[in-house]
Amino acid sequence: MSQKNINEYRLEVGNHVTGILCPSGEYAGSLADYFGAPSSVKEPDVILQLNIVVHDDEIEIPESLFTAKKVDGRTFVIGDGVIRGEIASGPAEIRLWVKKGLMIGQRTRVFEQILYQAFYSCRMIRQSNAVLAHCSGVLFRKDGFMFAGPSGSGKSTIASLSRGHHVLNDEICLLEFGTSGITIHGTPFNGFFKDKKGGSAPLKAVFLLGHGASHTISSPKEADAIPLLAKEIVPPVALHEQQSVRIFIAMMDTAEAIYRSVPVYRLDFLPDAGFWDEIDRLFYSGMERTTT
Repeated sequence: MSQKNINEYRLEVGNHVTGILCPSGEYAGSLADYFGAPSSVKEPDVILQLNIVVHDDEIEIPESLFTAKKVDGRTFVIGDGVIRGEIASGPAEIRLWVKKGLMIGQRTRVFEQILYQAFYSCRMIRQSNAVLAHCSGVLFRKDGFMFAGPSGSGKSTIASLSRGHHVLNDEICLLEFGTSGITIHGTPFNGFFKDKKGGSAPLKAVFLLGHGASHTISSPKEADAIPLLAKEIVPPVALHEQQSVRIFIAMMDTAEAIYRSVPVYRLDFLPDAGFWDEIDRLFYSGMERTTT
């Protein structure tokens, strides 16, 4: 194992490790605090050389660091130069120039999208079968449950109402496909819920979220469920790639693989923890699946 640079923070997501070479050791330490995770002791799959660019102009933050990304050979630009990148030596070493305004306060959560892309660079190098998903992940009775939906559907509310259980994350979880099924893992990425815990479990079911007048579990049609699931897959775009039709097809294929592997339900819920009683009856008390 090579000796770690004092200015390096190693972000571990599953078995995928991104080494971030920071401007200083103090900055590397601030990343450990930000993610609530110590620097990994594992060798990095990908190295990011992070350069912070001081600027006087007000920057416009793109809503997505995926769709605003343009690749030209070995370089890429995001937005109006908010981030610039250069592939230094194959996909394993990338130089980044990031405007300081993107690294302040809540804007840092937007910057995390670059680290999602770094994860996919790691995945490509490791040739692993894992994806990131926008979801709230909770362990209940030693099983993993995934709660997914667009912004405002209640992912963070689900996490907050699940404090009595093991909350993996309310924003980004890792789904790993294996011969025995899908495993859901927590990640260090940040949402609004601050009491997340690391861990993993076999994925028992997926719930597509909605707000309702009561706690109701139903079974959506396949033609509805798969596109909704696909929207919650973090686009599998590595740092040297940009969005394309191929990426969209890969997201749909992943959503279909999830649908074929575990039950997918719709959960309409009230802002109280009573939905866990419904889940408990459905899976652990012999209650039959509700149909629509």
